[in-house]
Amino acid sequence: MVGAFIILFGHVLHHYIKKEQEPAPRFIGYYFLGMSAVGCVIIPASGFWLFIPQALIIIFAKR
Repeated sequence: MVGAFIILFGHVLHHYIKKEQEPAPRFIGYYFLGMSAVGCVIIPASGFWLFIPQALIIIFAKR
């Protein structure tokens, strides 16, 4: 179920970016970064670390 939610969230975010012609809101990147950091601490051998590059891309996107 989590995978389906992440795919749905990605489609919604992609639609927002195309419609508004702006990068994703910066707070989404901070949420991704926080959740992935906590996930990496709790379950180090998981895929939470894969969210860190995406979070940084969202945070540092040109405005």
